Amino acid sequence: MKLSATEYRKISKANITSTLGVRQNTPNLIVLIESGLLPLQAVIISRHFKFFQRFGESIHPGSSRRRVFEMLKEDDSEPYIQHYVNISRKYSSKEDIYNEYANDIKQQINSLAAQGNYKYQIYKKINPSLECSPSLNLPHPLSDKAIKFRLGSHKLPIETGRWKGLERKDRVCSECKVLGDEDHFLFDCTEIRRDDLMLPGNLAEIWQHPSVFTLIPRLMDLDLL
Repeated sequence: MKLSATEYRKISKANITSTLGVRQNTPNLIVLIESGLLPLQAVIISRHFKFFQRFGESIHPGSSRRRVFEMLKEDDSEPYIQHYVNISRKYSSKEDIYNEYANDIKQQINSLAAQGNYKYQIYKKINPSLECSPSLNLPHPLSDKAIKFRLGSHKLPIETGRWKGLERKDRVCSECKVLGDEDHFLFDCTEIRRDDLMLPGNLAEIWQHPSVFTLIPRLMDLDLL
């Protein structure tokens, strides 16, 4: 069975979200940034670039094959060859491809955050530089929980209230009666003890601090994560 590009993208996202343990409806753009992976199109272009580069290097200079190859490269009527030629002219390395697609994803996230989309706004606060998660290669048993929280795959009122169709102002912490968002539960909620922790004061810095792995089990005890 042949799959369309859209179906491939859905499968690719499903595999990444399953690996990270986050909800399937987590926005694809932030899943890609958090995981440090590329969209399927970038992977395909990267492989085409590598194939064409290696193929060209395998042909001996001055040979008849080289002459035919160079002629085909100049023939605009050969769309198959021109596809590879255009890629080789546009990019000088696989890193160029990665950077182009990564920058495009970051621009889309910045644009959606600027438009007021909460998922992207909060992710920008959590990950302002839009780099892959510091927890990805961290050998800690709660690294996956940190990633889930960063991607909004939690049970804070700001999220569960959306499932219930509540207005944003009504998605409040049951204990403190204020907006139950990420900032509140990490830094302010009176149900969570923090007197033994030396937490940094903002959402961007906390993920690099070891105390976050003391705080996460306390969120889990309240069935928030």
